[in-house]
Amino acid sequence: MCPSFLYPLVDKIREAGIFVQILLSSGYWDHNKKYSKIEYTLRSGMCVTKIENMCKEISRAFVRYLMDKFNLVSQIASVRYMYFLCRGDWLIDFIDIAEDELCLPLEEVHADRLNVLFNCTIQSSSLRHHAFLKDVKYEPQWPLSMLFTPVLTAHFEILFRWLMLFKYVDRQLSKTWMLNSDMTFALFKRMFDLVFDVLNLMTTSVIDPLWKELLISVKTKELTFDELKTRLSDAVTACLDKCFACDESLTETIVHLLSSCLRFQNTLRQPKAVDHALVQKLDDEFKEALSELMSRLPAENYSAYFFSFTQNDKAVPLD
Repeated sequence: MCPSFLYPLVDKIREAGIFVQILLSSGYWDHNKKYSKIEYTLRSGMCVTKIENMCKEISRAFVRYLMDKFNLVSQIASVRYMYFLCRGDWLIDFIDIAEDELCLPLEEVHADRLNVLFNCTIQSSSLRHHAFLKDVKYEPQWPLSMLFTPVLTAHFEILFRWLMLFKYVDRQLSKTWMLNSDMTFALFKRMFDLVFDVLNLMTTSVIDPLWKELLISVKTKELTFDELKTRLSDAVTACLDKCFACDESLTETIVHLLSSCLRFQNTLRQPKAVDHALVQKLDDEFKEALSELMSRLPAENYSAYFFSFTQNDKAVPLD
């Protein structure tokens, strides 16, 4: 049974007990350290305060254990390398060697074949030295799984898929441009500018500073486990929000724009002569979708979102 004045602390006490068991079983518990002692008192408020302080003390010890034994800082940094394209050289290689498989309808894609291609790409990239990045499905071991929960890793995967979509469209446009360098379509430039500006905004202006701030706080501050979880969750949520991945209607508009880019490059890669009427139709669709997107963004940040487009759009006529 639990005294009524301790009911608000039941979860914290239970969690602290789990931390103590993990620290004891791992041999990390410092038996020589003088931990706070709790003595019986008729003043329940003092007792609650002492228990809260002890729970925080144990929680900080558990975070130090994760940092020392599981390279927690490196784990958090590697999430950015892998999922948020800080070191995205592997993704370009993967898109190139898996292009045929990625172009297939979903029901015809062979997951095993993609996994083999993925492993080959990772082993030949700058990520090969990160032992815990052996699979695109991130499954942290216990007790790291207490921090990297299934919900959190699902958010990693959502943001990764979002960034990969932009990277895939960018790569397809680049290939089409190399195959049709003699063609001068202003629509091509607008599409390049759009994909580049938004991808650069998400990776450089949003994810990088948020993740660096998170790493600094983990390294320099004595965080409790709850504080660590909150900071990590807030950083991922902020990335999703500022990368337009939380607003469903805005996401649909961006996907429509990217689909227009893919349809355009598919048109140019056909062996027959280019249908200029179809290109003009795609140009009109692109402009309409882009206008809708811009109307949804804050007017004061317009140039920050689409710097290249705003600088050059009016100067280039459609061929």
